[in-house]
Amino acid sequence: MGPETNARLKKYLWKDDRHPEIATMDEAKKYLIEHCDFQYIRVDDTVTRGQVEGLLSYLLDVTYIHEEH
Repeated sequence: MGPETNARLKKYLWKDDRHPEIATMDEAKKYLIEHCDFQYIRVDDTVTRGQVEGLLSYLLDVTYIHEEH
């Protein structure tokens, strides 16, 4: 929730044409606060962690995964 350089999801929402209601970084921040939730899953092994991330990204149909990889 920091500046644009650190808040990548906020930046993706702000620049995404599928969200015309989000015209500023502040509106993106408000959207995230009102519509998003998260949970942590601790996985110590890096190989397993990558597999879990890939599986969850597929199952949840993650929108911005290609921006990150």
